[in-house]
Amino acid sequence: MRILIISCFLFLPSMGYAQLSMDDFLQSALQSSAVKVFDTQDDFLDENPYKLSLIRGLEFRTESNQLDNDRQDYTVRLNPANPWEVKRNNEYFKNYQQMLQLDRQRELKEVMKIHYETIINWAYLDELKS
Repeated sequence: MRILIISCFLFLPSMGYAQLSMDDFLQSALQSSAVKVFDTQDDFLDENPYKLSLIRGLEFRTESNQLDNDRQDYTVRLNPANPWEVKRNNEYFKNYQQMLQLDRQRELKEVMKIHYETIINWAYLDELKS
């Protein structure tokens, strides 16, 4: 049983495919976890627009008159939202989304730099080997 397990672990790595072209390797920078984080945050903000409602609150009140038991007063109160607050909130999330996109571009450039350096090192070592 032990020999079977050991032989599986010895031959398992040889069954995988590890060679990529340089183009595929550079394209894999888009699949980096650091870049994916910004993509998911941007997608979340696209799907859920953070716009405040124009109505902040709606109240329904009732009041009875102590002198007249048959009299019941009802009132409805509508609280509108502050238009400047709504505008500033929309601007904030728009600017936040732009900042996320800039951070994504910066992180993508960092990952691409690492990938290019890896390719250059590989080419240099391959040249030394030959």
